[in-house]
Amino acid sequence: MNFRTPLPSSFSAPMTVADAQRLGVTPGQLRNPSLGRPFHGVRSPPDCEPTIRTLASAYRPLLPEGGVFSHTTAAMLHDMPLPAYARRTALHVTSPAEIRAREGNGVHGHHLALSADEMVLINGLPCTSAARTWCDLAPLLGFLDLVAAGDRLLWYECPMVEKSTLVRAVDQAAGRRGVVALRAALPMLSNRSQSPKESRTRLIIENSRLPAIAANIEIGIARTGRLLRVDLGFERFRLALEYEGDHHRTDRGQWRKDIRRVEDLAEEGWETMRITDDDLADEHELVERIARRLTARAWSDPWSTR
Repeated sequence: MNFRTPLPSSFSAPMTVADAQRLGVTPGQLRNPSLGRPFHGVRSPPDCEPTIRTLASAYRPLLPEGGVFSHTTAAMLHDMPLPAYARRTALHVTSPAEIRAREGNGVHGHHLALSADEMVLINGLPCTSAARTWCDLAPLLGFLDLVAAGDRLLWYECPMVEKSTLVRAVDQAAGRRGVVALRAALPMLSNRSQSPKESRTRLIIENSRLPAIAANIEIGIARTGRLLRVDLGFERFRLALEYEGDHHRTDRGQWRKDIRRVEDLAEEGWETMRITDDDLADEHELVERIARRLTARAWSDPWSTR
């Protein structure tokens, strides 16, 4: 439906009805069915693709006293990696234990007693802390996805929490849903896995008969003095594993860099094995392929029948 009077240009993201009126959006315009209604009391412009941040910002004035964004909403605000099935735009809102949980269109309500150190501000938005958020994800994510999210929190170049903080958070989660998965995930976390795909590949290998593997190791190239970082590597056998997303195929510059990397690593005696999503979909076959490569590089396979 068209607007006889154009909407104010400043009305460019979801916001409360009151805020929209302050910008000059009229009551008649607010009733127009072409406006989005992500949840009660909030409107978004036509053709607006709301993000979790714009939705949370719009809902911020509606939060109960002491309320925070939590669960997958907090995870996305913390920039924690989530699988597609968990990246929904419905907001998770946690109210203090004594206040009734908020529910409604586009809102999942919870009511919990949170301590002061379990709440933080992210760009003015109150959220559960990174450690508390990771614990709250346990009932919602599969095990590999839970580990990938934890790996992101520990990534050594820009850690969001210390491992000891996660240990304390899991201890405090005793008796809550998901604590068994949390306790199983803790020892599997690594501060060297940079992406969910690297985490998944690492776990597949660590749960197999294959030898120990290191994540994001640096290899010196003698001819140029360059240091190349590989996703995963069996250092003793000089076999590197590199996860290749679609951008490695579609980005011409990346494709050229990849070829140069393989050649540079080969000069140092390293073989590069490239892995895609198809490989991760068949874990058994992936392990067998890696085993064959390692055997060719003098590894003694304990399952070999020869």
